[in-house]
Formats: sequence, structure tokens, C-alpha cells
Amino acid sequence: GVGREPAAEHLWVVGPVCEGYAGCCGTARQRDGQRALAPRSRCCQGKEGLTMERLLEQVGIVGCEMAADTDTMTDVQAALWPSALPTDQAKVAALYNAGAQSYGADTIADGWDATFEHMRPEFEAFLKERQERGRGSVPLHVLDAGCGDGLLPEHIAMTVDTELTGCDLSERLVAIALRKGAYRSLCVADCGEPQPFRAGSFDFVFCNGVLGYLESSAPLAHLVRVLRPGGRIVLCFRWQHWQERQYEQ
Repeated sequence: GVGREPAAEHLWVVGPVCEGYAGCCGTARQRDGQRALAPRSRCCQGKEGLTMERLLEQVGIVGCEMAADTDTMTDVQAALWPSALPTDQAKVAALYNAGAQSYGADTIADGWDATFEHMRPEFEAFLKERQERGRGSVPLHVLDAGCGDGLLPEHIAMTVDTELTGCDLSERLVAIALRKGAYRSLCVADCGEPQPFRAGSFDFVFCNGVLGYLESSAPLAHLVRVLRPGGRIVLCFRWQHWQERQYEQ
């Protein structure tokens, strides 16, 4: 649970607003009675893909502290997840626009599918609860906040009645997601600002790998505003940032 000391530095928080669990990137294993994720045994030496560190340099962001926990993280993971991410949203947009064409392939090759493995059970549990409440025949409205190029519906199956909305800071990634045709609507939006949707618009909100780029926990209030009563939010980002930005409080 979020109140326990994390077993490794490279952790995400996943679950409803008031509860959840954390795990590091990789494959499932048991540790101290908890389900954890073991780091993948791959290395980025010789890799030509655009890692986060390389992209940061391309858009003029240098000197970001890279994660130092080499015992629990591969070189690929450390490169993808600097411990000090940029929070200037213009620079973040430039970063992801620069790597838009290879974004999906690069991130999945580097282990990003582990985040979807964490989020899928939360979504499936919500669908089951919704069915039990007799709302299974009502259209499901889902927001993918920080949708990138549309990886979410490729890795987590949506129900046939799902109306999926996506937003992202990178206009190039949004354009790629639009061409894939899995979203009912898409827009360019900053998750650090009030979302361009009416209050109570969504039953379920995914926010994967976004909040580390925002310097406070204020985005949580923006996401909660667009959530319907009884809805759920799944957040996925570094445990370090959850703590530093006081999300639990």
C-alpha cells in the first residue's frame, strides 16, 4: 500500500485516489509478502532508441539527475526515468514532440508495458463493481490524461460501450493517437491546468507517467473535478514524486 516503505526507488503508485499499491518496473515476483516487480534484465548499451536522457539533451535540458539505484534498476530504466524531471511545460512538450514518431515503440521496448500490467486489474475491478451495481449497460466514459500516442487502448481492453477521451501536452503525439482511431475525442491539454471538460464528465480516469512533470499535487484536484461520483482514478508515476509533492496529504 502507499503507506508502506517502498522496496525500491523506481516505484509507481497505482490505484484509486484513497488507496493503491506500488511496484517497480519489470516482471512479477513476491517480496516480503507483497507482490512486487523485478527489474528487467536488459541494458541500454548500444541501443539507438530515444531514451529520456537523450531526448532531454536534444531539447536543451541538461543536468537532470539520473536515478542512482543501480541495484534495482537497469540502465534503460534509469535513462527513462530521471529523478529530476523538467516541469517547464513548454520544454516537456518539445521533449515529446521531438520523439513522437518512435515514442510508442521505444517506450514499450524499454519496459513501459509494466505500467499497464499494474493498471489493468484496477480497471477490471471497477468494471466488475459497475456491473454489480446494475450500470453495465450504461456507456462508460473514460479519460486518458496524458494519452501520448494512444498506447492505453492497445494494452488495456475497453468495453464495447466505452467512450474514450484522450488529452496530451504534445500535439504530435495527439495527432498520432488520432490516426489510430481508438479515441472518441482527443485534444491538446496541460494536465497541470484545469482540464477542458465539464465537471463530472468521466467514470474512470487514467493518468500514466504524467505527474512527475508537474511540480505540485494540484493536478489531482483538476482530475477529481472531471470525475463522476463513484468514479475512480488510477495514477501511475514515481513514488519519489508522490512523496515530494505530498499527494497523500
